[in-house]
This record gives sequence, structure tokens and C-alpha cells, in this order.
Amino acid sequence: MTKYCVIVLSFLLTSTVLAQDRVDLLYLKSGETLRGTVHSYQRGESMIFILSTGDTVRSRAGTMNLIKGIRIGKRNKKGFQQRTAGFWHQYELGANFENEAGTTLYPQGAIQATVGYQWSKMKKVGLGIGLEAMEDFNMVPVYVSIGGDWFEGRKVTPYHFVNVGTAFASGRSYVFEDRFREINGGFRFNPGIGIKIHRRRAFYTISAGYLMQNIEYQENFWGGWWIDRAGITQVSRSFRRMSLRFGIGF
Repeated sequence: MTKYCVIVLSFLLTSTVLAQDRVDLLYLKSGETLRGTVHSYQRGESMIFILSTGDTVRSRAGTMNLIKGIRIGKRNKKGFQQRTAGFWHQYELGANFENEAGTTLYPQGAIQATVGYQWSKMKKVGLGIGLEAMEDFNMVPVYVSIGGDWFEGRKVTPYHFVNVGTAFASGRSYVFEDRFREINGGFRFNPGIGIKIHRRRAFYTISAGYLMQNIEYQENFWGGWWIDRAGITQVSRSFRRMSLRFGIGF
């Protein structure tokens, strides 16, 4: 379980540069123009200017005469920014709900992260990894995600996704340590729809979908008054779940 957490956390900590919603221009007397954001400014005394590259320019009283002028950029009047092309990344928390034999059981937690590239609002492809509990197993899904937004230029839009892949699995046993052996996760299929809310630098999502996850394993039976057989049984299963996710993306 610990090594799976390390894998997922390493994936989640992958950093990217976010696009700014305002660009200021700093004109130097040398003729050079710098693009970025004015962090602080005191007329004739000092200024801190953060470049679009992330570097910082600091000017004090002795060097202020080198600056010809400043133009303050305008913020996005719409109050949101919808990405229609370029790289994106999304992180989600949620749960999988089991419903077998007409009985709804407790939800089991899930976390996942996806990064990818978008050509247009309806052409979006990514690669994802996650960590989730499923009955007595820990699953680490690895999948390809295909999807897109339904509308362009709207702060709130429906969207769809189809995640297809496989999963690595390990067993949990609260009674016998060697209850499960030879555990292999199999095919995974997770289509769904959701609502996306765009903000200045990010977007928020809520989604629901259908999840199918195959798994194969060997299970030990010791026999006793509560069970009439003993030995090792080969088991092939297909978990069917409803998935619910809340996410943030950039």
C-alpha cells in the first residue's frame, strides 16, 4: 500500500506553469520591453516586476531612471478562462459505490490524476493513474482518457470522458494474512459525464460514471464449521461500480 501511495503522490506533485490572466508591460529606456506582472510599485523609489518566465526584476531609486514607462494589462473581463488547446492536468477525489444483488453498500475512496493534451473543446486525450479501494483489494489503475467539453465560451459546461486501461492490485485481509495470492488486476472501463466550472486560472469538476474493473486472484480456504471446503480456489471477478468524483484542473 505504501509504495502505491508514493507512486500516486509523485504523479500528483508534477508541476506545470499556469497561464496568467493579466500581462503588464515594462518599457526600458534601452528600448527593451519586458512582459510580466507588477508585484509592487512605489513611485520614484522601488518596483518589483515578475517576468512571464518566473524571474524577478527589482529596481530601486538609483535605477528607476532606466525605466521609460509601464503599461498595466487588463484582466479577463469574463472572469474565467476556458482552455481550448494545449496541455492540461486534473486531480480528482471521490468514491466508488457498490450495488450488487440489489443491496447498496458503503462507498470506498478513490483518488486519481490525469495529464494530457487538448486540440479543441471536443478533442482531449490524457494519461492517468490513481489509487482506490475495492472490497478487500487496493487498486492502482492506469488508463487512457478521451473526452471533451460540450460548449465553448461558457463558464459552466457539461463534459464527457471515457477512461480505458488496466490496474495493479494487492489484497487486504483482516483475518488471515495469506488469504489472497497471485492477484492480477485486469481490464478497466470507466465512461461518464460531468459538469465543469471555469475560473480565471483553473476549473472545477463534478462527475458521475460507470466503472467496470476485472481482477483475478487465488483465495485460500481453511475450512471449518462455517465453510464446507478447504484449499486454494482460482477466482475471476468483474467489479461493477458507480463512480463519483470531485476535481480541480489547470
